Order: sequence, then C-alpha cells, then structure tokens
Amino acid sequence: MMTFYLRLALLPMILLTAVLLVIRSQPYDDYELRELLLPTGCPAPCFMGIQPEVTTVDEAVKLLEASGWAKDIKHEGFFITWVWSGTQPTIINTQQLC
Repeated sequence: MMTFYLRLALLPMILLTAVLLVIRSQPYDDYELRELLLPTGCPAPCFMGIQPEVTTVDEAVKLLEASGWAKDIKHEGFFITWVWSGTQPTIINTQQLC
C-alpha cells in the first residue's frame, strides 16, 4: 500500500518540477525598465535623463516636456509635479501614488 502512495505522489512531483524548470528557463526581458532607468549617456541614478543634484529644475521641466510622457507640469521651488499623458511606457504604474 505504501508503494501505491509513493507512486501516486511521484507523478505530481514530476509534473511540478517540469513546470518549474520551464518557467525558470525563460529569459527575463527587462529592456523597458533598463531603458527607463538607465538611458544611454546618462549614468545612474537617472530617470528620463534627470539626475539628482546634477540636473537643474528648469532642465528637468524641459526634459519632461520634451518626453511627451508628462502633461500639466508644475514646479514650485525644488518640487516638480506632473500628470502622465498616457503615452508613457507600460512599465510605469500610473495607479500607485508615492
């Protein structure tokens, strides 16, 4: 009777192992995320070409306007706020507020 239960448990274990191996063998494509956070010509940390303590507020506003991803850009002092225009990459989660 014990061998029956061992054989019965072996089949789901083999199937689960096969599924996990297939999932793990898939390459991870993070091209969009890398392009967003590490664009060419902009050393990290960098977001849309904006670097902390390097890019001025006026330059950051110009970069946001030029990207086409942001609208209703407002800046007061050192703070910049904007609304996503809908043309931003899908990797950007517009539902989550910081």
